[in-house]
Amino acid sequence: MKKILPLLIVFPLFFQCSTGMKLDYEIDLNTPFNLIVFKETDNSKLSSEYLEIEPSSEKWIQINDWIKSNIYGWSESKYPKMTKKTFIIEQGDFRIISEYNSDFVIIAFSDSNGIDQDYIKTIDKKELSFIID
Repeated sequence: MKKILPLLIVFPLFFQCSTGMKLDYEIDLNTPFNLIVFKETDNSKLSSEYLEIEPSSEKWIQINDWIKSNIYGWSESKYPKMTKKTFIIEQGDFRIISEYNSDFVIIAFSDSNGIDQDYIKTIDKKELSFIID
């Protein structure tokens, strides 16, 4: 019984931490997303490509659906270093930051009090592949 008691205390703590935080941010349904894709040029320098994703487009709807289905399970984070595999989706001060075939994604925004919030979540490596396809 003495060995089980510590497990009974630690076990609920593990699940409490793994559920993470809930995102509290409203996406503007009438505003485009901006997609920024970082790429390596022929001379090994980092360049970026900007695309606007309109609210009526299939990709915009997929991004919004992904956000709505991923409001739970986040942990506090800080921005990663930008690499040749990084992409950013932004709308106002809301940003989704990840890398091609990555198993993590970061969401950053300013809350209703103007305080910057950065959260990270583990995802399936192919989960955001529709963004770059």
